[in-house]
Amino acid sequence: MFLRRKEDSAKRKAGAAGPFWRISPGPGDPSALHRIGIQNVVAGDGRGMIATGWAIWDVAGLNQFQAVDFSRDGYQKWVEAGAPVNERFLYLWDVLGRLQTIQPEIGPEVDVYALPPHIAQPASTYYGMRSWTVSEILIVADRVENAPIDLNDTLFGLLQATNPAFMAPRTLSQYRYMCEDRGIRNSTSAD
Repeated sequence: MFLRRKEDSAKRKAGAAGPFWRISPGPGDPSALHRIGIQNVVAGDGRGMIATGWAIWDVAGLNQFQAVDFSRDGYQKWVEAGAPVNERFLYLWDVLGRLQTIQPEIGPEVDVYALPPHIAQPASTYYGMRSWTVSEILIVADRVENAPIDLNDTLFGLLQATNPAFMAPRTLSQYRYMCEDRGIRNSTSAD
């Protein structure tokens, strides 16, 4: 139901070099990957957590086996360990690329509280992750070399197409500021 982009497993198995988050830390079994992720949490290994979250997303989906938790918490650990800003941006941009199109699309006008749980829960995970990613990109964007010229417009468009119920307070605040900056009266709920 919710799209997830499958990676070229032949490349991954062949050990093709790439960013650390695209290199699976273990076999393609989601349960085994989850165990590896927990070991990374215990060890405080942010990069390992991120790679595990990405691998689980590949094989089982973003809303399975704590893929979101490994991705977000791992990112925070990685940042605390001094991750380079440009590499942080590349990771976030890669995540955002996977979340550009989410199906089924649930626009800002939909009453998400009326959706059945089997639709609302995965939608919350995917849209919530996209909103978190936009927020994190907004935090690092000013310090990134060679960021896309239309970055703010791209991020604004993604938030504009997202139901406010799926946005964390920080993201909602950033979105409101972007609307004000553009002279747009947004339709998000009042404080």
